[in-house]
This record gives sequence, C-alpha cells and structure tokens, in this order.
Amino acid sequence: MPEQQQQQQAGGQVQNAGPARIGLARSRHALDAEDPSISKKPRGAAPSFAHNEISTVNGQKREKRGGQTTLTGLPVGAGGSGAGSSAGSGSSTGAGRSASAFPVKVYPKYSAADIEEHNEAIAIFLYGCNQPLSLVEHPDFQQMVFTLAPHMKGKLIGRKALATTMLDKVYEKTQSKVEGFLQEQKYVATSTDAWSSSHNAGAHVLNVNAIANGTSVFLDMVFTGADSQTGNYIATQVESVLGKWNILDKTVAFVTDWGSNMVKAGECLQEMLPHYAGGVNCLQHLISNGLKDFAKNESVASVMAKGKEVVQYLTGRTVPRAIYDEKKQQLGGTALVKAGTTRFGSNVLSMESVERNEKVLRATVSSDKFDSFIQSQSKATDKEAAIKFKGLINDTSSVLFSDIKWAVDTLAPFQSAIKEVEGDTAKLSDGYYAVQALTKHVEKISAAQGSYLNMMQDDDTPAQTLALAFDFATSGFAEAWDTRAKQATTDLVVAAAIVDPRYKDKLSSMPAADVVRGEALIEQLAGRMMGQQAQTKAKGQLMNYKSRPREIGITPAAVAATQTAGVAPETFWTDISHSCAELSEVARMLLSIPPTSATSERVFSAVSQVWDTGRSCMASARVRKLLFIYFNRKALSRDGAVRDAEDFAAYVKWLDSLNNEEEQEKQQQQQQQQQQQEQQ
Repeated sequence: MPEQQQQQQAGGQVQNAGPARIGLARSRHALDAEDPSISKKPRGAAPSFAHNEISTVNGQKREKRGGQTTLTGLPVGAGGSGAGSSAGSGSSTGAGRSASAFPVKVYPKYSAADIEEHNEAIAIFLYGCNQPLSLVEHPDFQQMVFTLAPHMKGKLIGRKALATTMLDKVYEKTQSKVEGFLQEQKYVATSTDAWSSSHNAGAHVLNVNAIANGTSVFLDMVFTGADSQTGNYIATQVESVLGKWNILDKTVAFVTDWGSNMVKAGECLQEMLPHYAGGVNCLQHLISNGLKDFAKNESVASVMAKGKEVVQYLTGRTVPRAIYDEKKQQLGGTALVKAGTTRFGSNVLSMESVERNEKVLRATVSSDKFDSFIQSQSKATDKEAAIKFKGLINDTSSVLFSDIKWAVDTLAPFQSAIKEVEGDTAKLSDGYYAVQALTKHVEKISAAQGSYLNMMQDDDTPAQTLALAFDFATSGFAEAWDTRAKQATTDLVVAAAIVDPRYKDKLSSMPAADVVRGEALIEQLAGRMMGQQAQTKAKGQLMNYKSRPREIGITPAAVAATQTAGVAPETFWTDISHSCAELSEVARMLLSIPPTSATSERVFSAVSQVWDTGRSCMASARVRKLLFIYFNRKALSRDGAVRDAEDFAAYVKWLDSLNNEEEQEKQQQQQQQQQQQEQQ
C-alpha cells in the first residue's frame, strides 16, 4: 500500500518523511529536558528494530527495543490526532510519528485559587516559624518549593506581598480563630506587663493577654509612647483591649507581677469589669523572690559561687570538657547545667547537676589526661586555674559536694514549687498548697537545734557544712518568707483551694483563719454573680460540700477521679451542677484563674524573636501582626477543649472500672453466702 494511504488510514497528516523526522527530533529534545531519567538512545543514533515489544505501564505505552525501554505513545485512552494517533494505536514506525507521540511530563492543572492557597501555606510557615520574609527570594528556598511543587514556577509569592496583603489575610484568619476560642469560653483571666522598647527609647509597650482553659492567647500590644504607665492608665488600656474582643463580661481576674502600678491597675479594674473576682499577684514571681532571699545569705551565696565555678571551668575549656564527656560516657553521668542569667531557679538546677555527677567530676580530675593538660599550660594563670579546679574537686579536705548537697536540699523545694505553679494547666489552688508546703519546709530549716541538723549529723555531714547550715538557720530568713507567704495566700487564692476537689482531703488541715476568709469570698462572689438568693444557697451548698457531700451528689469515686484519674476539677463541678448550681458556678470561675503571669513572659520571649535587631526599623503595626500570628497559631494548636474531652473520657473509664469492682465484690459475697448455705 502506498505510504500516503497508510498515513490517511492511520488518521495522520504527515505529508513526507522530512517533517516527521523534525517532529521526532523535537520530541526527543523535549524528553531530554523534562525527564532525563528516561533511558533513550543518543541523539542521531540509528533506530533499532530488533526484538521490539510493546507493553503498558502506568497508563503509558512503553516499547522495548533490544533491551532498552522508551516511551512510545500517549497515555492509553488519551485522544490524539495525526501521527500521534498512529503511535497510540500500537504502531512502531519511528518515521511516522509526530511530536505528540513523545509526551512530556504532565502535571495537574491548578486554578488561581489553588495557587493562592499554596502561597498562603508558604506565608504561614514563614510567619509561624519567624523566618525572614526575604527567604522567598533565596535561590535554595525557591529550588525547594519548585522541586516539591513545579507548578509554582513564576507564581511564588513575593516579599512585598508577604509584608502587606498576605500578612493582612493571615492576620485576619488568625484573629477569627482567637475570636472563636474566646467565644467558647465561660470565663477568662487577663494578664499584662509593661516594658520599654530596645529599638525606640521613647516607646513603652503594654502587652495584653487572655488565659482560659489552660490556653493563653495574645490580644494586643499597646504602644503608650510618652504616656505614663500609672495604674489608672494601665487599667484603662486593658479595659479598652478587652472591650474590642467583647470579653469584658467574661473577664474575672487580672494576673500580673508585683509592680505597684500593676497592683493599682488590678484595683481599678474592680470597678470596670462586671464579674471581676480580684487581682492575682504572680505566685511564680513570689516564690522566685523567696528563693532570692535565701541566696542573699552569705552561706548559700558562697556555695552557689563554688558550683558556678565548677560548671564554668568545664564548659569554657575544650580539653577538660572532652575529658569530662569521656568519663561521663564511661560512668553514666549527665551533662552539667549552666546557670542562666534571667531565671534565678536555674542556679539550683546547676548545683543539682554538679552534685549528681560527683563521680564523673572526680574521675575527670584524677585522670592522666587531666594531669597532662595541666602540664601543657604555657600561661601561669591557666596552670594555676587548672590546679585550683582539681583541688576544689578532688582534695580530701574539700567539702564542695557536701556543701552543695546541703544547698540543694535547702533550695530545691522552691524550684519544684516554681515548676508546679507555672504550668499551662496550673490553678490558684496549686499555688496555695505549694506555698503551704514551702512554709513547712522553712519551719523545719529554722529549727536550728531540731530535726534538720540532727538529720544532717546522722548522715556524717562534715563539720564545715554543719556550720554553714547552722549559720543559715539562725539568719532570720524565716521572717522574710512568712511575709511573702501572707502576700501569696490572698482571699482569692484560698477560695480556689477550698473548692478544688483534688485537695478536698486537705481541707481539714487548712488554717481556720484561711477557711473563714475563703468561704466568705465564695459567698460574696455568688451574690455578685447571681444575686442575694444565690449567695444564701451557695453557703448551704458549701457546708454540704465539706461535711455532707452526698447530699449534693458528690461521691467519693468522683472526688478520687480528680485526684488519681486526671479528671479536671472543672469537669467535676460541671457534672454536679444540677444539684448545686450556685456553688458549681463560683467554683468553675475560681478554677479558671491561673496562678502566674507566665503568658506575659512568653510574649516577651516572642517579641525578642519577632522584633529583633534585624527588624529594628519595621513599623510597629507590622510587628504587632507578626507577633499576633506567631504567638497565637502556636497557642491555639493546643486547644483546651481537646483536653476536656480526654478528661471526660478518663472520668467515664474510671467510673466504669469502679462499677466493675463493685460487681465483682457483689459476686464474691454471693458466692460466699452460697458456700455457707451449702455447708449448713
């Protein structure tokens, strides 16, 4: 059959062999550019027709020619015309194919909305991870994006859009999420703090935050300029921010540090907020200040200085640190902790690491490598420092480790209390009992001739360390702590401790004076929130809660679930709200208040990262939006509602287990009765 007729039957439009060869060359060039991994013959090589086999792989026809596999047609079922249809129908005539017979790599088509969504995802990554917006212009970043999403070539968002339109879009979406979170909450506490901008000497900044259900969100950053930061001014600014978010009627407490202006602001808010329960002075600050009071004592300060000297020497010198790391691996030690500059409690952690690694430290300075290091020091001062360090660690007359053990035993309870009250789910009641435990610890230490020193003598504590302990015990620190403890246990804190079912068993040991003022505030809050009649009902319900809990639907199993099964106290009160609605409402409000202003501290950290020296000239409005996105996207990823669901599930599981135990006990009793009857 003539060649032209063959082409017409195949539906082709190729008029001669010349154009066909041109199309073949172009299609091969396209394959080389788009997918170099496909094995093809070198350009210009003669085609091989030996042992040709056609097969279908992933919807494409592949032709095996003499041991090589190449693409030979469009995807099976794909439409085509001309020589492309001929190839798609199984023809292996190379000269009769057009460029359509050699398809390039085809990607899915994306709409403009898809591209916008992908650019938004890139923007969220940059904002949320606090990356410079100029990163989109970096060739390596662009290569990564184009490798993962080739369709973004020529459509990747630019730096200007990231700083303007896209920033506004992501900010508005984050704002909606924060609004939704706040609308779901029954009660909200607010925290704030003021600071001076390091980038503008005349700018003062006030950040305002909201805390609810264990989640803290950043609301706003107010640039006060030259305005004074008095208590009245701060209260007015806080009220304005809360009003913008429509949570004035939900805000029940103001948590802040111990600054006099902040204390005054809390008092002013009492008149501005309808359901305001009171101000809370950060318990973490109070306990930290108590720890600092202890460290002012010369005995404690001298021991802390020795511990710092050990850690600084090893962490600041390469060879001694390498020797220590080697011994650490051999003896199963841990890394030494360097004391921080901002958190005083890190000094306790540093001393604990020295005490814990006594064997590793002694092995380090006793090794031949350390002696060789001493001899290798060319400077007299360096050699003297190494010899002094060895003597401090390994001399038989050294009491370093006994002194540090005493200091750690004295100060560690304070560090533990700080950790307990600064967690996301910590409550005012946790702060109350943490302070009570510290008060007992201080009383034990202050008994200079009592059990504390006797216990140390039983442990064969060196005389020098005993002298330090005696000097500290008689230094009058107990009076200073007693003052701070009274500042911490306000009426609001005591009231929260009374209604927390996790500590119900400790109510009998609570000081009578605390019980009286705590119960009085609970009754007042019920009257303020729900009226005089509710105040009377809450009083009776509180009496039943303490002495006759079953009359208001409280079972021992429900109380135990909050103590051992991890059920949230708020869930406990929600479950029995039908039988004691007034007390339940007040209890849930009190238990929603956090004991610390840790949120403000976290905002400080976020500001230092978002508004660093590289962004010192950035407009304050843009800084505010970046900070809002950066802080809140991370905060809202841990939604408290999820924890509530988990708590409820744990509560149900706990009750089921108790019911099973009761059934088992009944069955055992029935079996015993049957056995007794059979014996009779």
